Amino acid sequence: MIDPWWLVLGLALPFVLGACGALAPTRLVGHQLGWVVGLTVAMGVGYVARSGWPRMPPNQAHQWLAVVGLPAIALAAVLAGRMRLQPGMAWVVRAGVAVVLPPMLLQSYLRYHWSLGEAAAWLAGLSAVGLLGWWATLRSLRSPGVSGGEATPAVLGVTAGAAAMVTLLTYSLTQAQWSATLAAALLGGGLVTLAWRRRAGLTAAVDVGLPLTLAMVLLGRLYGPGMTNLHAGLLVAGPLLATVAHWPGGRWLLGMPGWRLALVRVAAAAVAAGLAVVIAAVQWFAAR
Repeated sequence: MIDPWWLVLGLALPFVLGACGALAPTRLVGHQLGWVVGLTVAMGVGYVARSGWPRMPPNQAHQWLAVVGLPAIALAAVLAGRMRLQPGMAWVVRAGVAVVLPPMLLQSYLRYHWSLGEAAAWLAGLSAVGLLGWWATLRSLRSPGVSGGEATPAVLGVTAGAAAMVTLLTYSLTQAQWSATLAAALLGGGLVTLAWRRRAGLTAAVDVGLPLTLAMVLLGRLYGPGMTNLHAGLLVAGPLLATVAHWPGGRWLLGMPGWRLALVRVAAAAVAAGLAVVIAAVQWFAAR
């Protein structure tokens, strides 16, 4: 059962917090801090609304993400933002997140399921995929004269929302609700960036939103009873497909007006995410 209070604290309030983070006046909170605070507080409130205060010390993956991972991602986003004139150092910070986050979430697999070789392969692969998606998404923000980057929070929001639906259809309500909280916050901010064409802080939106979105997919895949590699692969492919205008064969898209390119980016992510949801729904109906 879904608690009606969660609809307020886990969906409506995160949506408002995400929008406020995107609208935060630069002169008050800085380009980066608005998005960081909005998304981090939204995720914290959503977690407590669904699962209560996390156990201390944490003993489950979602508790580790709430207690350690979420503050660490927020801090890394702030540090990377302050290093924007030193892009190499900013990428060192992001690489640290990509390397540390997977083993934090996969402790039970590392202890009880995988051999040393399997663990090394999984951790290296997950870190590489995360960094590739991070690099491609940030690169798509930096095209001179192109405003399609304003769609980036909405792209991540669509992916997180699809992750919530797939996780729900594969029988993990608790994880689905936290993914839905992230989707609400990203879509709240995403609608602001699209409607007001605000580009301030989009790097911070990626630095917080992308690792959290990938973490939601990872938790759903490894700890949910029904999400498969196919579901997870399609969900992860969404943000990568949204950078299609920066692929060698897709650069002609950069000639589009900004709002059209934004729609193309959201649609590309929605196709992959929607396919994952459709497959999960078909499997759910077939199992009944």
